[in-house]
Amino acid sequence: MLEKFQEEYKNLESDLNELAGTLESRLQATRLALVNNDAVLADKIYHGDSVINEAIKRCMEEDMNLSMLQEPVARDWRNLMATLKILSDLERIADHCADISYYILVMDKEGSKMPLPSHLLEMYDIMTSMVKEVLNGYFRQEPFDQKAVKDKDDIVDALFHKQLKEFAEEIRKAPGRALDYLFFTMIVKYIERMADHSDNVAEWIGYRDTNKITL
Repeated sequence: MLEKFQEEYKNLESDLNELAGTLESRLQATRLALVNNDAVLADKIYHGDSVINEAIKRCMEEDMNLSMLQEPVARDWRNLMATLKILSDLERIADHCADISYYILVMDKEGSKMPLPSHLLEMYDIMTSMVKEVLNGYFRQEPFDQKAVKDKDDIVDALFHKQLKEFAEEIRKAPGRALDYLFFTMIVKYIERMADHSDNVAEWIGYRDTNKITL
């Protein structure tokens, strides 16, 4: 029974590693689409969302089968439970890549030529670093600092609110550009939510490692 558990768990870990690589590539591609206003790349990301969703679904099924059929010991069960929660947050991060890509496509269709807002890429890059940190922490590639992830989430939140205030001021100055600012409001909101999901992952890693829930 133990050998079967270990074998199936290795399969899950392999699929999780592949998923992590796919998610990081998706984040990089979404940033590139934003920077270059690349509708072709955005369309590929948007219509490729089902691929990563299927990978996450497969990992979830493997996780649940291990939990229900292999009678894991307490620590292994806690790891599997945390992993299931983490997969849900990773799915939302991937979904928001597709959401951002959708608005790139909408802006391209509308003929919008507005440059990227002042804090958007800063928010995006901090969020991406959070995703990398939690993925590394999950696979224990480096010491995991849950507080560092939380601090970055606070920075993204602060930049998000600062960006919204700037949008409001710009709309007062140029009401004819309101629709463009509305599109970018949606994009920065998705980035803020991606940071929140990364913070959730950090908390579930903390639960896995310490048996303490800090949500």
